[in-house]
Amino acid sequence: MATRKKGKSTLHQLSVRPIPSEYRAGAWSRVRATIKWRFEHTRVTALEERSAAAVAHRIAADLLEAMPPDESWCLPTVELVTSYGDLVEVAVSIELAHGTAEECQRATALITAVTNRLKK
Repeated sequence: MATRKKGKSTLHQLSVRPIPSEYRAGAWSRVRATIKWRFEHTRVTALEERSAAAVAHRIAADLLEAMPPDESWCLPTVELVTSYGDLVEVAVSIELAHGTAEECQRATALITAVTNRLKK
């Protein structure tokens, strides 16, 4: 049986951005954090995908715990965006209730604070 050469995973890219509404001009539909990991010296398999998804689910849980009780945001969603070569990309999104600029700023600040823990 062949052994896999284990590679170290590193945070390759982290971006948080608001997504404009498709239905209302000047409104926002959600805030999305996109996270890419590089698994050095390892081709991505289901194991690395599950690892990335597990971290994304932990972020979603942290967002749920950190959401202010007066916000009407939908539950955070987790998505495995893509995996290729030695990269895995996942996304965590918060769907906004009203889509105002102020609500978008609050959601962006929250998801940025939670995801910035990955940089440590």
